[in-house]
Amino acid sequence: QLRDGGAGPGESEVLAVAKMRKATAVLDDKDARALASGLDVEHVGTVGVLYAAFLRHMLGYQELLTSLERLGKVAWVSPELLAAIIRRAEEMREQ
Repeated sequence: QLRDGGAGPGESEVLAVAKMRKATAVLDDKDARALASGLDVEHVGTVGVLYAAFLRHMLGYQELLTSLERLGKVAWVSPELLAAIIRRAEEMREQ
């Protein structure tokens, strides 16, 4: 049923488990995120996970930048999203 919504087998499994356990799904696929919204499954992308790790002091600022750069080499990430995350991280670092 989930695969009919455009999600692949991996995303479908993530969504099914997240829904069953009332957990947050980590999804980068646009169709899978749309499906998650329709299923009322909380979700976040890899960029969001990295930013959350930075906010929790699990990654330093430079580590965040390096991780985002590495992610950008293996997956497409919106330039606007990257700019927004880096701007927020800079603001948090200055506080």
